[in-house]
Amino acid sequence: MIGKRAGGRGRGSDTPRPDRIHRPGGLLPLYTLSHEPSAGFAADAVSCGASGECASGTAAIAAVYRDVLARFGRATNASVRSEMLHVDHDLAYESGAAGAHFPHGHLLAGRFSTVWKLQPDGHWKIYRNMSLPAVQP
Repeated sequence: MIGKRAGGRGRGSDTPRPDRIHRPGGLLPLYTLSHEPSAGFAADAVSCGASGECASGTAAIAAVYRDVLARFGRATNASVRSEMLHVDHDLAYESGAAGAHFPHGHLLAGRFSTVWKLQPDGHWKIYRNMSLPAVQP
């Protein structure tokens, strides 16, 4: 979930555009790979679940993802569908839908609203993340 802005760290005419924010793998790295699950989050990030509980900082956010992995196992399939992305200087606002299928038929799915923040090294990391309930049919 870490992306680097094309063109380096410069400001001015190199202001980030939506096509320069990359989200390789979406939720897949969080639920299926062995790297630290909070790697895509800024050090001062806050991530809130659909039921309203929030975790602050990468250690607490990583603990939430480790808990999901302990309860459900590694995801067999995951997806993120970005429906809106707006870049405003060093912040990018994204919303959409995401889901992860786990062994034994477990499914975590819903909508999200995420604020990405450009880091001093030119990479984008999640600054604020909010999981929202899925749209009811």
